[in-house]
Amino acid sequence: MARNDQGVAIYTACDGDIPFDPSSPEKNLLAALLITAMADAKKSGNVGKAARDYFLNDSEEYIFSFQSVCAYLNIDPTFILRKVGLENGCHQGGEKDHSENRAVAS
Repeated sequence: MARNDQGVAIYTACDGDIPFDPSSPEKNLLAALLITAMADAKKSGNVGKAARDYFLNDSEEYIFSFQSVCAYLNIDPTFILRKVGLENGCHQGGEKDHSENRAVAS
């Protein structure tokens, strides 16, 4: 078997194990966005405030909004909010509770 044929054989053998997902790059981008925002939410200053505001914004109109990203990735937004420490829908400073306005992705 020629060297090139071995590469094709390996690719063909592994091809059936993992289904092809054409949306994988988009999902990776959105997952990275959430991971970065989660890390930023723990920071102080403007970066932390902006990240916490991102999580507490209940808008679904913007494609990269927290609610839209969770819906696209099929993640429960309340799970993420719990991990970030915003499960009550308020900043650490005790601002208004927005949890009643938050939609939960199914």
